[in-house]
Amino acid sequence: MKNTWRSIDQSQLVPGETTQTDIIKSLGPPSQIINLQAGPVFYYLAEQTEGGGVILILFNSLNEKITYDRAVFFFDEKGALRTYSMSQESIEYAEP
Repeated sequence: MKNTWRSIDQSQLVPGETTQTDIIKSLGPPSQIINLQAGPVFYYLAEQTEGGGVILILFNSLNEKITYDRAVFFFDEKGALRTYSMSQESIEYAEP
C-alpha cells in the first residue's frame, strides 16, 4: 500500500468534524477496519522491504530490512473522527 497519509494536511483532521468518508476520500481504503464497541478504527499500513542475498548449494545468506509506517484513525459510532495517531516518520533500526 502506498503511504498517502504523510502528504495529507493534518489541519484537515479535526476531531468531531472529519468523517470516515473524508478519510477514505483523502487516503483511499484502509488496510484494515476494526470494529470496536466505541466505534470503527481505520488502520493504514505501508511496508518497505530492502535486502539482498546469496544462495549457494551449501550456504545461504540473506539480509533483509523491513520498515513499517502506520496510521490509525478512531471514529465514534456516528462516523466522526475521535482521534488519530501516526508512527514516527523516521525510525532508526539496528543493523542485524
